[in-house]
Amino acid sequence: MKTWIGASLTVALAGLAFSKTPLPPRPLQPTVLIIGGSAAYGWYDRSGLGFVERGLKAWNRWPRGVAFKNQAVPGATVRNPTIRGNYHDWLHDYRPTIVALQWGMLNDLRVGTPWSLIMAVIRKEIMEAIAIRAVVMIITPPATEATYDVDRGTEVAVVAEELKMARSLNNPNVYAFNVLGAMKTYLAQHHLTYAPFMKGPWDPNTRGHRLAGRLLAAELKKKLPRGQVQFQTEGAFTPGIGYFTGTRWPLGQPLLRRHAVGKAKPAKNNFKASPVTKGKNPSAHT
Repeated sequence: MKTWIGASLTVALAGLAFSKTPLPPRPLQPTVLIIGGSAAYGWYDRSGLGFVERGLKAWNRWPRGVAFKNQAVPGATVRNPTIRGNYHDWLHDYRPTIVALQWGMLNDLRVGTPWSLIMAVIRKEIMEAIAIRAVVMIITPPATEATYDVDRGTEVAVVAEELKMARSLNNPNVYAFNVLGAMKTYLAQHHLTYAPFMKGPWDPNTRGHRLAGRLLAAELKKKLPRGQVQFQTEGAFTPGIGYFTGTRWPLGQPLLRRHAVGKAKPAKNNFKASPVTKGKNPSAHT
């Protein structure tokens, strides 16, 4: 269940080197691409921002301004077809300075997505972002009622696995920020319950987004105190492993077959994405 290393071998190879697809010029104005579920989307935040955008704006004054491209989908699992089908194009069209990956995990836990697949998908998204020279921020979800109730312990465990995976890449352009841990610690230290910060079992309300954004900004300032980040080429790529060709690499490939010329050819893919759950309120997901 937790052996993401073997399951993510194919997707890691797919994203470890430069894209051969010509890229449009990066805009002068910094761009942040946000990926995830309802918390990343800003569900129930009356400001319409969400805690990720709140935190990033509080961390960096963005003297040139900043464009946020929020492509999070309420209710999404890591297999969401909208995100899977468009992520590659978003990277190439937006040329983001930062890619913020904020998967809530509760949706995947609810439908039983294997942990190995969760880690493999996130790792693939990281590598594709690095391929277009974007800095990647792994941002864990805010605490919710489910954190203390139905998913008690499980959410913390899968988030810990995500952080472990991100840090194991040892890439200077990958940063991990544990908002879940920071929020649980804050509530405990201030003797607060989660109730005033929640809108139902699965999502933070405006107050919760505000608190999570403030905690994210504090974590950002610890690791990046100068309020800025720049892509570092040295140590970003591992040559000789495979080539990212700019195509959409399918998930669920059992292996990549190496050829004498050093290029990797994907094996036949029999993976079928599960559609987004229909007939359910997307606000019941984080």
